Amino acid sequence: MPVVSVIPHSRRPRDFFCIFSFPFMNSERSYTRDELREAFEELRASTVQGVKGVRQFVAAEAGPQVAITVSTHGNEPSGYAPYLALRELLPVQLERGSVTFVAN
Repeated sequence: MPVVSVIPHSRRPRDFFCIFSFPFMNSERSYTRDELREAFEELRASTVQGVKGVRQFVAAEAGPQVAITVSTHGNEPSGYAPYLALRELLPVQLERGSVTFVAN
């Protein structure tokens, strides 16, 4: 299961890093507040079947469907870390089914 950690930025007290790690991939990536804000704006502008705030990645082959809600609590921007990490991987690695992100 992915792990999301939020830690304060050492030189900018009002900023923080959001670290998203995939234990099964031995991968870790940190995101700044600006990157998370950019993800918010991108997801907010996305539309799927007329519904704003939704982005969907669909594989060529049918399969399982997964929905991930982000920003359930508006003051917790760490929910955008999985979106940022997976938006680069899914178009390349999603073999079957779909993954849908919903800005809640």
